[in-house]
Amino acid sequence: MKICLIVDDYLPDSIKVAAKMMHELAVEFNNQGYEVIVITPSDKIKENSNIFYLDNIKIIQFKTGK
Repeated sequence: MKICLIVDDYLPDSIKVAAKMMHELAVEFNNQGYEVIVITPSDKIKENSNIFYLDNIKIIQFKTGK
């Protein structure tokens, strides 16, 4: 089963507690056998989108303004 988390603040761009907690939730879902994708904005990327993995979690960032 797949789970998509759409959040406004996520690692590694953020150091806020909420971002860390969302990552811990995603990792726990992954540990339970779910395929997890996180979609989050970023004002730090130059291209329109960026896809990478962090702790086996697929993260899709999309470009936003500041």
